[in-house]
Amino acid sequence: MRTSGYCLRHKVEQLIKIPRRWADDVILQEAIEALGDIGYERAVEPLIEILRMEDNDVILQEAIEALGDIGDERAVEPLIEFINGELMKYKRERGYGLESAVYALGKIGGDHASGGWLGCLDDEDGGVRYAAVSVMVAAAESPMPDDLVDLLKGIMMNDDDSSVALRAAQALAGDERAKEALRIFWSIED
Repeated sequence: MRTSGYCLRHKVEQLIKIPRRWADDVILQEAIEALGDIGYERAVEPLIEILRMEDNDVILQEAIEALGDIGDERAVEPLIEFINGELMKYKRERGYGLESAVYALGKIGGDHASGGWLGCLDDEDGGVRYAAVSVMVAAAESPMPDDLVDLLKGIMMNDDDSSVALRAAQALAGDERAKEALRIFWSIED
């Protein structure tokens, strides 16, 4: 068994070291996905470097998802910088990767990570807000604290994006504290 474990470790280390100029996008994408799937912590720094320097949206997306799957706290600050558009290559051209970065922070967890996705509750993009609400609900203890119920009721009643409002309503379903707000929400007609 030692041989197979050694071979796997060696193959993973080779995946990390694939020079960008030698790897086509499909190989690099598959390698990044594999690193995330096995939770290989030594891949965190190379994945953060991809996050900072990659131009290809698909590769960037895979790196973000892999960082979330690995769950290492070293990725929190770079993911927050990515969301805030503070990275050198990525200048927040609204789009690819933002929702995944929110979900990745949710997977990593912790106070610093939650600070990153909480700021996305007010994002201009409905998909990013939806991701933030989903992460918030997943992170909530059961039963949900009163302040979280109140926040979700506000999102449900006021968000312009119907998918975000519906996600908040789903999270509140069955909670007696939200019964009246849910009744009003479901009776709203356009």
